[in-house]
Amino acid sequence: MNTVEQGFLVPASPKVIWAYISDIQNNPRWQTDCRAVTVLNPDQRGRGMRWRHTANNGREQVIEVTAWYEAVGYEYKIVDGSNYSQNIGRIKLHETPDGTEIIWEFHYEVSGVFGGLRNALATKRTLENNIAESLWRLWEYVG
Repeated sequence: MNTVEQGFLVPASPKVIWAYISDIQNNPRWQTDCRAVTVLNPDQRGRGMRWRHTANNGREQVIEVTAWYEAVGYEYKIVDGSNYSQNIGRIKLHETPDGTEIIWEFHYEVSGVFGGLRNALATKRTLENNIAESLWRLWEYVG
């Protein structure tokens, strides 16, 4: 399984950041490759919540929250529309004296015969760049 992990220190309290990231409707404002979000079930928060993520290129994926830790973070999985045979992502908040460290990790397995090659040439770098830029944009919004 491949892993991408990025961390970013934001000079704001975990409460402020959690209020922003726990509202999935805010994703297009801070996630680099997210044009739109449509919540697919009545649960607007918590485990089991699903949403349709529309990327900038129009590609759609259905994402489900698999674990929800109020004011600390959540875990998610792309359940439809993914290039990955396996995947799990986590966004976690950790309070520090200087603010809040946001840690975003994504574990994935690229499917297909040439999955390892595609990962080495482009997939991992694209994920790293998207996550880093998204965390920077989040800092701009809540910092």
